[in-house]
Amino acid sequence: DRRQRQMCIRDRQSTGQFKMYFVALGLGVGIAGGYYYIRHHKKKSKFGTETFDWKKQTRQILTRQLSQLPLVIDLPRLVSRITLNSSSGAELQSLKNTDLRILKLVSLLNRDLNHRDLDEDELKAKYLTKSHLDLIGLVNDVSETDLVGKVLKAINQAAIAPAVSNAILLFQGNLLDNQDGWKINILIEEDKISVIHTKSQRARFPKISPFEVTLKIKFEFDKLTGDVTDLNMVM
Repeated sequence: DRRQRQMCIRDRQSTGQFKMYFVALGLGVGIAGGYYYIRHHKKKSKFGTETFDWKKQTRQILTRQLSQLPLVIDLPRLVSRITLNSSSGAELQSLKNTDLRILKLVSLLNRDLNHRDLDEDELKAKYLTKSHLDLIGLVNDVSETDLVGKVLKAINQAAIAPAVSNAILLFQGNLLDNQDGWKINILIEEDKISVIHTKSQRARFPKISPFEVTLKIKFEFDKLTGDVTDLNMVM
């Protein structure tokens, strides 16, 4: 019995040593990976904290297909926060129903950018049922290359994620969204289109350092070609 107990103790010790070895190995790999990322992907900012090339990442995101972006999730929650600054903008602001507002947004963007009037009754018949809006079908039917598709690519969480992540790094992680603090303005001018996200942020640890800051993230597109001509973030 005593010999068996000693063998059990040795087995448990061996098992514990192996577990500690793999934990240490995992920590080492994680630390090495983190160091590699910082060493090769980040750079010093004027604030002295680590940042990264958020504009490059944003441009890469904008090259994705519409179906690869979270529009189906984001449009319903964001459409009430969208203001369309064009001759048709008032028509969008007057609608309260989320599904009808999404259809109206797509229709107005087509009118203002593609100079094509879409029959809204046909849109409703094709995409709107009694229970829900077929947003997947609507998004899939928008052209990837026309101006409407370009603008929609800039209206989702993924599009602004690199800029917001960069801001969080600048504040050393002490940054958090204010509830209902996200507004989107689509400005259509003679030669360009701007999509401007305004996000209100607050301190993650207000007892240590209370503050509020507003991020303005701007996407600018050439109205003729649809190319991204400017990406900018100001605080």
